[in-house]
Amino acid sequence: FIEAGGSRAYPAHQHGGDLTHGFQAMLQGAKRVVHWPYSERHKLYPVLRSLTTDFSDEVYMAEGVRHRFDLFPSMADTEAWEGTVREGELLFIPALGVHVFESVGTSFGLRFTHQDRAVAEIGRRLLDEGSSTVDEGFVEHLEALPPYPPEMEARELPALARR
Repeated sequence: FIEAGGSRAYPAHQHGGDLTHGFQAMLQGAKRVVHWPYSERHKLYPVLRSLTTDFSDEVYMAEGVRHRFDLFPSMADTEAWEGTVREGELLFIPALGVHVFESVGTSFGLRFTHQDRAVAEIGRRLLDEGSSTVDEGFVEHLEALPPYPPEMEARELPALARR
């Protein structure tokens, strides 16, 4: 993503259909980030389902960067992580997490995604709860993926990225 200062890709959102963990690598500049866990989504004023993206990304009206609690009062009762990802840093965004990024000056960053059997478990749980945003065939595809190699655990991914 190449963005001018103050720009956003779009409002607070979650990547719903693809069940991916995201990694945001900042190559130049910085971005403010607000991230809410999936469990807080109902407090973030979801837009009508027909207004979501073609990729089943859920979009929310909550204004997390500017803290507009006057417009979105239930957002004040959420647990959010806020921070800034800067040049040379890598930020992990968990699957289905609701997030918004805003550029601080001109910025250039890349988003990488990662899918594994752990997110398949999330997808299966959502299907069991009656979710209409998760594709069962895709969850089955993820469930068929081989596990991490025995010598590598998910918690070792940051060390692997540094190598």
